[in-house]
Amino acid sequence: MPSSRTGRPTLDGRYYDKVRGGCLPGPIWRIAMTGALDTSDAPAFNPVSVPRGKKEKTDKNPRQG
Repeated sequence: MPSSRTGRPTLDGRYYDKVRGGCLPGPIWRIAMTGALDTSDAPAFNPVSVPRGKKEKTDKNPRQG
């Protein structure tokens, strides 16, 4: 990882005092994976059935009463 003269990590010329998942490691991972997967076909996703809870009956016009 490149660093500045002050020893702080940099990415695209931007300096980082603190490194957290989304600010520096995330973009590095994205760049690495994009390059690694350039020659790969995108896989198809398998459809997944997600069970939903039972819908409660609601009064269509709650102001009437």
